[in-house]
Amino acid sequence: MTTEPSSFINRLKSSCLFFALLAFCFIVGLGLVTTALSQLGEDQVGVIEQSSTEHDPNSSAVAVISLSGVMLRGADGVNEGITQDFLKMLKKAQKDPLIKAVLIRLNTPGGSVTDADLIYHKIQALKASGKPVLLLMDDTCASGGYYAALAASEVWALPTTITGSIGVIVSGLNFSKLLTNYGISDESITSGPNKALFSATTAPNPAHREILQGIVDQLYQRFLNLLIKGRKLDAAEAKKIADGRVYTAQEALKLKLIDKIAYPNEALERVKELSNISGEVRVVRYHVPKSIFSRFSGYLGFGLDGLEDSTSLKLALEGPRAYYMYAPQGLLWRFMRLIKTH
Repeated sequence: MTTEPSSFINRLKSSCLFFALLAFCFIVGLGLVTTALSQLGEDQVGVIEQSSTEHDPNSSAVAVISLSGVMLRGADGVNEGITQDFLKMLKKAQKDPLIKAVLIRLNTPGGSVTDADLIYHKIQALKASGKPVLLLMDDTCASGGYYAALAASEVWALPTTITGSIGVIVSGLNFSKLLTNYGISDESITSGPNKALFSATTAPNPAHREILQGIVDQLYQRFLNLLIKGRKLDAAEAKKIADGRVYTAQEALKLKLIDKIAYPNEALERVKELSNISGEVRVVRYHVPKSIFSRFSGYLGFGLDGLEDSTSLKLALEGPRAYYMYAPQGLLWRFMRLIKTH
């Protein structure tokens, strides 16, 4: 009487074990395949050029390179981030002997301190290689965007550009009172009193704030020094300008933060002049396509969807990090919007 049910249960267990093993093998296999594709994509994907067909592709040219968005490097294995892509394009322009000058268009509120500095350094290297760099600010080119612009040979802006926001911010949210109201406490164990620096789940600590203020002050001084050097300003004048406020293009021109207000076609004509190429000038536009892994992951549904929100979450919750960034809406607004939409 019990043989048939027992046999059925055994078969059911075997089937469950088989499907569990199958699912495990699928997940492991998928991980291996996507990792391999990611590595292949890293090696294969480079900078693609687009130039007018009426010109000889082997003739001298000027390059147009654009960056639009927050200066952040990707860390999820799917998106490299716009900083990496931008650096790739700058590197290609520097190494290409046919490129004689570069027009950079920036549309960014800034980003991490390191990202802004990496871009500044690469633009400097490009200029030092003997290739003039004209930087045209787009809709917004503030904080880290302006920091990077200081490396260019000339800095121009559109009539409607917003720039400035010269300064540093370390954003943080503190939930300790909220947690206390619900009877929740942070019981983290640390190796020293400053290990949990600026923790969001413990009461604000004046000593921690003092440490971070010191870091902010040093990073601000670095920005200020580059401003004084790059724009040839008096130290007192520069410090007065660099109080974090934003400026219109017209105000920036009066304050000597930029060299000219003009439109893209005028900037392109100027960079052609700077190239010292006689006759017609070939214009090359750069872009970096998605890697094989990015396209593959997109088909699986974990690609670029919700990128804006993931960036907001990154900025809001990743912990103390210094930014050269203009973010008037504040990280609390970003965080509350995320809670509402998820």
